[in-house]
Amino acid sequence: MKYAFIILHYKAFDITAACVDSILRLKGSNQAAVIVVDNASGNSSGEALQEKYRNVNNVKVLLRSANDGYSRANNEGYALARELFDPDFVIVANNDVEFPQSDFLDRVEKIYKEYEFAVLGPDTLKTATGEHQNPVRREPMSLERIEAELARDSKKLEQLTLLCLAKQVKNFLVGERLNEKIKQYVHRKSRGDFDPMRVYENVCIFGACQIFSRRYTSLREKLYCPETFFYYEEDILARFCLDHGLKVMYHPDVQVYHLESASTAMAHSKLKQNMKFKLENKVAGGSVYRDYLKFLEQRKSINRE
Repeated sequence: MKYAFIILHYKAFDITAACVDSILRLKGSNQAAVIVVDNASGNSSGEALQEKYRNVNNVKVLLRSANDGYSRANNEGYALARELFDPDFVIVANNDVEFPQSDFLDRVEKIYKEYEFAVLGPDTLKTATGEHQNPVRREPMSLERIEAELARDSKKLEQLTLLCLAKQVKNFLVGERLNEKIKQYVHRKSRGDFDPMRVYENVCIFGACQIFSRRYTSLREKLYCPETFFYYEEDILARFCLDHGLKVMYHPDVQVYHLESASTAMAHSKLKQNMKFKLENKVAGGSVYRDYLKFLEQRKSINRE
């Protein structure tokens, strides 16, 4: 197979099925394998997906016995893709992503021929708001910034009950629509002033959909390393590529639709649970990234000596 899609599934059968079906409708999908990684959903949805695609030869559903996070689950899917298919391109996508362009695969190959990228990020359109979510940042977070983020999120965890109350009051006073517009504005400011119609190179690309060529996969047995449960995979990936002279790029000619956080919302529907889940995993993932940056600094220092 020339292409391998890795789709991380958790609980939401209909959403994952819509993602897989959009891949199967692509032109050239007979050259694409789809590996659905069920991250220990525990609600029989993984088995239901196995049954749905039982007679579709290029769809495999991998059932995991434990949910130990985004990186490890995708790495397991990647290992299976390499073993069975040895693809030229590996496309990792959230299960709440859909592929609307019938010639998506042709577009990926055309961009590769022009730029020879290691990792490509598509125009990721948040369907609920029309927001373009890629790129995330112009460069991965520095050690100073991640340490500041860790301190801030750790403090938020300590004040979780008060924060939840403040958020509920804010949502009530401001209203859902205005609150969403405020969030979009803050998000745009934090990302920087990107033009979604321009090509950007050596940027930090959004994790909802990432496309890897052999320029990356030939160097790594794992897509994501060091592994995190959730959060900061984009920064770790961008830092590795910068340090190894690998091109990470955003190109608007490939586009995906993003429903955003469907699985997380299903598993953590209550506000306090959701905030706790997010903050705990940001702290854990941020700690992994901070330690990775410190390791890189130590290695550079040793090499200079």
